[in-house]
Amino acid sequence: MTDWTAGYVTDMTYIHGYYKELNPALLRYSLLTRGLLPPDGDGPFSYCELGCGQGYSTAIHAAAHGDGQFFATDFNPNHVLTARYLAAGTPGNCQIAAQSFADFRHQDNLPPFDFIALHGVYSWISAENRREIRDFIAAKLKIGGVLYISYNALPGWATLMPLREILFHHAHQGKGPTAPRLDRALAFLHEMQEKKAAYFQEGPRIQRHLQQMLGADRRYLAHEYLNQDLHPMYFSEVAGELAAARLTYAASANLLDHLDAVNLGTVAAQHLQTIEDPYFRETIRDFYVNRQFRTDIYVQGALRLSAREQQGRLLRQRFALVVPETACQMNHTFPVGSMSLQAEIYGPIIAALARGTRSVAELQAVVQAEVQAGPPQGAGQAQITIGNLVEALMVLVGIGYCQPALPEAGEAERRTATARFNAQILDPARSAEDFNFLASPVTGGGVGVSRPQQLFLEARRLGQPPVAFTWEAIQSQGQSLIKDGRLLATVEENLAELGSQWAEFEGQALPLLARLGIA
Repeated sequence: MTDWTAGYVTDMTYIHGYYKELNPALLRYSLLTRGLLPPDGDGPFSYCELGCGQGYSTAIHAAAHGDGQFFATDFNPNHVLTARYLAAGTPGNCQIAAQSFADFRHQDNLPPFDFIALHGVYSWISAENRREIRDFIAAKLKIGGVLYISYNALPGWATLMPLREILFHHAHQGKGPTAPRLDRALAFLHEMQEKKAAYFQEGPRIQRHLQQMLGADRRYLAHEYLNQDLHPMYFSEVAGELAAARLTYAASANLLDHLDAVNLGTVAAQHLQTIEDPYFRETIRDFYVNRQFRTDIYVQGALRLSAREQQGRLLRQRFALVVPETACQMNHTFPVGSMSLQAEIYGPIIAALARGTRSVAELQAVVQAEVQAGPPQGAGQAQITIGNLVEALMVLVGIGYCQPALPEAGEAERRTATARFNAQILDPARSAEDFNFLASPVTGGGVGVSRPQQLFLEARRLGQPPVAFTWEAIQSQGQSLIKDGRLLATVEENLAELGSQWAEFEGQALPLLARLGIA
């Protein structure tokens, strides 16, 4: 009998992850910042995700993009069942297949795609399956279409592969369910560290990574480390393989990657400028930042915009704040080190977005007015340019404070669709906490909402007292809240803590979710 698992872990499902980089709106904006024409954002489009796992990202994006047709596949039937449950909450524009990459390519109803996306898949599969993916892309991606591909990268993974080697082989020595074998393998790794094996003494990065592994979700670890294939790759390797499908590297979906100022020191930046070959330069750049994971955007044919056309599109691009204004800090740690954001530029942008979605043109007027009203800043800062704003917004998107927003036209229809989808997510929150993102009709993507916050929203939707409703749902599962590391023992303590959480939610998170079209 043929083993259909092909070396993959199948007795533990993968986590219900949402990945913002797969959002068509973010992919379009990333290309626009590089001066490239993205697929049209104002009309119908087709989108495909290969290896969609639980299908959470695909379903959220389908719910928030009613003008798109979404297709996805995963070979694990347990994943597909969840993905189809989620797809049932979309406006009928999401189809989930339970097929291998090779079989999916020959499915009759697949259109040519504007977007093909695969998150993390490429470095977890065999060379044969990578070839099947390239054949799929070559056959199904439109000219001018976009490929999003993320993968475990070298050189960052080089020092971590020995951890995987031990974990994989120890876990596969025994028989039975994956979970206990994984726990025993993790305990073995920890024992080696405690016994001061020389490998674990090589540097703090290895020890930090092991500590992260010990505290990570076991479902994530099983699929990350215990599948038969795990092949971190250099950028040049992936780019070389994708060239066979006529693909050209265009941008990163992590907008911070585009900014040398937050990634490289002066000496490193100058050295990279001396390398003429762009693919070799990108590979060497990964050595300077010790890249462990890449989030790459490729295109099949690239049309470069004129400076005037790019600026016009950038001025019309809208943005939305996706965290409360009080959560936005000016000090951040980037690959190059700790840096402070320019308060006179970033402060007014954040304050303006806290009042509602704004276009770059609107933000330029707001920030310029703030600068002119403030104390003299010197002649060099008298005018806030589009370049200043675009870079600042790239930073804010990169650190997770804001996201590109969809056009205002069509938002009413998107609100209806996402409200239906979110209601389907809120219902299971009474008994589980698998789904921690809701769909926004403003950004076209997911917004993180914790289980207590989801229960508060469900109580409001049903007209129930939020604190009492939430406590009843939590208590019915035999659970209690944890505060400051201590399990709250009495009903009174739990109700008091929920009351505090509701007050904070009502004052900060609820207005934000309302602006994002979720509440």
